[in-house]
Amino acid sequence: MSKSALGSHKTGILSEFARYKTMSDDISSEEEILELTQYIRKGIDELSSGKKLSAEARSEKISTLSDKLSRLRSAYQSFKLEITDLPRDRRAVYEQVLVLFENLNVS
Repeated sequence: MSKSALGSHKTGILSEFARYKTMSDDISSEEEILELTQYIRKGIDELSSGKKLSAEARSEKISTLSDKLSRLRSAYQSFKLEITDLPRDRRAVYEQVLVLFENLNVS
């Protein structure tokens, strides 16, 4: 699958997940996962943008992102556990999102 196709596939799954999320409040960690993922992605983009940061600011940014990544891994593990508590008919969308997160190497 090409990068652009993979990107649109991820976007489609996340859109479906967001739509389903508005109908259900089955799992508490998915919102945190999405927020952390967005925060980390934005931070990485800022670091790689070529924007000049002092060594101290860059180090602090990396440390913060590392902490957020650790929290993301923890939330991901909670997400996996919470899925097992759902009735089978509600798991499908969450399992697709779980595969998406696994493809992003969150675990």
